[in-house]
Amino acid sequence: MSSPHIIVVPLPIAGHVNPLVQFSAKLVKNGMRVSFIVADYYYNRVMSAIAAEIQGEEDCHVGLQSQVKLHSIPDGLGPEDDKNDMPKLFLSTSASWPAMLEKIIQEINGSDREGKVTAMIADLHMGWALEVADKMGIKGSIFWPSSAAFLAVEFSIPNLIDQKVIDNDGVPIGRQTFQLSPSMIRMDTEHLPWNLNNDLVTRKKVFDFFFNIGRALKLTNWWLCNTSSELEPAALTLLPNLVPIGPLMTPYKKASRQHLSEEGLSCLNWLDQQPARSVIYVAFGSLTFVEYKQFQELALGLELTRKPYLWVVPSSVITSTKFSNIYPDGFNNSLRKIVGWAPQQMVLSHPTIACFVTHCGWNSIVEGLCNGVPLLCWPFVAEQFYAKTYVSDVWKIGLAFESCENGIVSGGEIKNKLEQLVSNEDMRERCSKLGEMTMKSIQGDGQSSNNISKFIQWLKE
Repeated sequence: MSSPHIIVVPLPIAGHVNPLVQFSAKLVKNGMRVSFIVADYYYNRVMSAIAAEIQGEEDCHVGLQSQVKLHSIPDGLGPEDDKNDMPKLFLSTSASWPAMLEKIIQEINGSDREGKVTAMIADLHMGWALEVADKMGIKGSIFWPSSAAFLAVEFSIPNLIDQKVIDNDGVPIGRQTFQLSPSMIRMDTEHLPWNLNNDLVTRKKVFDFFFNIGRALKLTNWWLCNTSSELEPAALTLLPNLVPIGPLMTPYKKASRQHLSEEGLSCLNWLDQQPARSVIYVAFGSLTFVEYKQFQELALGLELTRKPYLWVVPSSVITSTKFSNIYPDGFNNSLRKIVGWAPQQMVLSHPTIACFVTHCGWNSIVEGLCNGVPLLCWPFVAEQFYAKTYVSDVWKIGLAFESCENGIVSGGEIKNKLEQLVSNEDMRERCSKLGEMTMKSIQGDGQSSNNISKFIQWLKE
């Protein structure tokens, strides 16, 4: 009998691609073939990431890389469009990808070498892909890479309309906070998932897109989520059909560095030279843009701590500013290292990391806590505010910044919060304990581990 052949369809944004890369490595380890759909501009990055993930998985060998094949598709955006504009990506991929995906599946099924596609795993925001799978007689499953709390908001749209929290177009009926259940975190209407763009027409299109996600869910009984019952018991109770399989993380303490880029390797080599628990790690993901004035205050605050820090500043931040130098005058701290990209899980597992200044993307939060690294929260949009509430109010494993009246977080506030966080041993201990509990869920007889085993068995049926 030939191996099951799984086609994986992520939303082409790093925070959605990376968890499915990690999950694909687990599938390969369990005897699957994987065809991974990727936007053309992500091809090389995903190829390297898959090689590193397979190397990191215990009992895997390099030959298993041949069991993963990437298929690149144009993202449907024009050359003038921002590749990180999520509303545009939602709309462009749902319009242009279905026909191309169907063609790829037909080509795979017509090949003697690859074996026919037997199942599909699609990102929830690529749920239309399950309609393609259903049309072609392929069983499918949905994968959600973020928190169950965020997903619960999308599933609760009809209730939010009935309770007059939002109108029929998703517009908040006045700013207010709400709870989806008595045990859930409080949420703010200003941070609803579809409020990703100031253009009201685009907001309405994205709201309708989320509202119609339910069609895809009716095509499968497998709703997978990169979370665990240790992290989100209330949200998982609210969504009983959601199957936790997280945290999807590779044990990078054992992983080889051989697949790293020169820049990534330089980060780890620099960390090797620092004292234990001394380094502040600062990274805001691939989508976050920090305004010039705020950027300068952040640089100032880091300098004021007089501690070593590793700061990820993507090249897009530098090229997007009209100023010739985005750093403050006199900014020359010899203790710092600034890079355009860092191998984040490897960085966070390094013993020299003292704390993590993060935008509160779900992957970053989970990677931080699973490595026992206290978090300093700086959310920018939507789900990041929910994650911040978890960190500072529910789990109590980190702090959050307070901004001035003009919305700027001052250099002094940054310095003070960093000093508070680094010196708080109780918070570090809570973070370490929660991380250990969460990691146990994907090991041995843990709930997430058992759920993955059941899902793999279903794939093989």
